Amino acid sequence: MKKLLLVLTLINSINCFSQNFFWGTKIGISSTKLNLYNIENNTIKFKNISDVSIGYDLGIFSRISFLGIFVQPEIIYSQINSNFNISNNFSDNYDIDISLRKNNTVKINKLDIPILFGKNFFKITRFNAGPVFSYLINQRNKTGENNHNTEINFFKSNIRGQIGTGLNLPFLIIDIRYEFSLNPIGNKVNIEELTIQSDQKINSFLISIGIKL
Repeated sequence: MKKLLLVLTLINSINCFSQNFFWGTKIGISSTKLNLYNIENNTIKFKNISDVSIGYDLGIFSRISFLGIFVQPEIIYSQINSNFNISNNFSDNYDIDISLRKNNTVKINKLDIPILFGKNFFKITRFNAGPVFSYLINQRNKTGENNHNTEINFFKSNIRGQIGTGLNLPFLIIDIRYEFSLNPIGNKVNIEELTIQSDQKINSFLISIGIKL
């Protein structure tokens, strides 16, 4: 009898845990804008003109619920692209013509680890927010036609934040999030031999679909 009670208790515990925990895979797209702040070099200042670009991400997630809230850690491989121009109204101070550095592109491959905390509402909807720990895998800089070599330098790691909402469906989860930089992700831009100091930040809108396994 005691063994039967122990087995029933164990089965009940496993069942309760399975109802409060699941994991799966996810894929999504991102709309990203690279912002360069405080762009200057000695006596001249520059203006950044960047375009919104589309990227993608894929990875795995898990979620455990307790005490009315949930924690959702993820491991995401992400690729983002950004097109940017740099203009300077005082380019006569340098031999390099940097009046407008057009159509420069940077492609970033990174590993993101979001750890989100959230709460479900009406069972089907939820709100979540939390930090994102990001590690730069590599980056590729492409200089536009007729431009001097232009390169943005990013830090190897940084911390950003995410806030968003989503839907809980029987076999799927759908997320819409806004991701923002908490601190600069880089501090300089190189144009040939000229080094420009700048604070670089990335802001993104993310849409993803996850499959529960």
